[in-house]
Amino acid sequence: MAYTISDEHALELIWTSIVEHGSATSECLTGLPEHEVRPEDCQRLVEKGLVRASGRQLCLTKEGEAHAEAVVRRHRLAERLMADVLELDEASSASSACRFEHVLSDEVTESICILLGHPTQCPHGHPIPPGPCCKRARNDLESLVRPLASLRSGQEARIAYVASRRRGRLDRLATLGLLPNRPVRVHQRFPSMVVRVGETDIAIDREIAGDIFVRVMKS
Repeated sequence: MAYTISDEHALELIWTSIVEHGSATSECLTGLPEHEVRPEDCQRLVEKGLVRASGRQLCLTKEGEAHAEAVVRRHRLAERLMADVLELDEASSASSACRFEHVLSDEVTESICILLGHPTQCPHGHPIPPGPCCKRARNDLESLVRPLASLRSGQEARIAYVASRRRGRLDRLATLGLLPNRPVRVHQRFPSMVVRVGETDIAIDREIAGDIFVRVMKS
């Protein structure tokens, strides 16, 4: 079935209203400052078998719910990518995510989720619906990309990216050699975290280690 952008906006808003407020009505979806759901939008979704209407109450069919979750998932993963990796401001992240949610393929969405370490919340604290890759990851506790702070003593990894928003911190980490694609080894975790980069041992606090995301090297 082909979905228009208006279809996906409406499904997203209906799904969000049901999840956050327990129900969705035609009245609560009209008059919104952005992406207003018009009566004809709801009627079109009913005709496509994506929504059921009972008076003013709207509910999603099984197919409608599945597609709505996919749209929300793409949107919130895109927000995380924009904020954590590209470090865009909130306004830019929001507008870009609104466009990305309509164009990302399932394969690209899954790759973004794996890259980010299967995040469970968007930057605003809203839950990200899990995808197939998240379900598989539950059976493999070794996430492909995860914070350096989560590694055990003796583990080796390669830096994937640094997510800090602080320019001074990024410059400091670069000076220390903590750059993408550099191998690191956790020397100790307490009282402070010490990692080896090349032939140098570097002590970093746990907050900074949480900003450094790595790919664990399999032994």
